[in-house]
Amino acid sequence: MTAEDDCGREGTCLVTYTWQIVTAPVFDNCPANPVDLGVTRLTC
Repeated sequence: MTAEDDCGREGTCLVTYTWQIVTAPVFDNCPANPVDLGVTRLTC
């Protein structure tokens, strides 16, 4: 991050953001039954 004052002087610093997920995701409106995508299962 860089800032400059009215006299043209600059200052720079490093900013680090860290997010920590503390709850599991919640899914709404999921289909009750499996969804058929119309593809054939392949064997490896």
